[in-house]
Amino acid sequence: MLSPQMSTMRPADILDKSTGASPLQRWPHVSPPQSAAAPKNSVTREVVFSLFSRRRWYIRALFMVLFVVTATLLRIWLDNTFHLHLHYLTYFPTVFLVASLFGTAEGIYATIASVLLGIDPFAPGALATLTTANKVALVFLACSGIVLSIVAGALRSRTDRLHRALELLHSSRESARHDRRRFHEVTTRFNSFI
Repeated sequence: MLSPQMSTMRPADILDKSTGASPLQRWPHVSPPQSAAAPKNSVTREVVFSLFSRRRWYIRALFMVLFVVTATLLRIWLDNTFHLHLHYLTYFPTVFLVASLFGTAEGIYATIASVLLGIDPFAPGALATLTTANKVALVFLACSGIVLSIVAGALRSRTDRLHRALELLHSSRESARHDRRRFHEVTTRFNSFI
């Protein structure tokens, strides 16, 4: 039967009289918590989306310009090859894609760039030569692009928050699992020591 003093002792309080080390110090095989290291999924995700970081605004701006120019070239090619007057239809998925990848602000910038390229500001009197249908289409493009940017940006931010919450939950589960395993090992050693 254990004495009252020993029954209130914790396993970590028991010292090896020969070395002066506690059981936790004498058991180097006990691994550190896995939560101390960054999960592989979060590291991979950080590497993949490092190009889309807000600190690298020039890369984000470059991708935005490339997407908008590609949409413009596609619209011109469809117009010249198949005589399809799409009234700037190719810009809508481009704005939504930019906002989904980079955020609301970049989606609005893509909308402004799409409207400017649709007007063709380098041609003299381009705005005056626009038909009523083209003007209405440009206004619709601007309004729809802003709405699409807000919606896609909100979805992106919610997705990011969900990923961070899932990573935190995974880390907490790993930490709890390690704590239970370590407690079981210490209890087993303590019982064998007694």
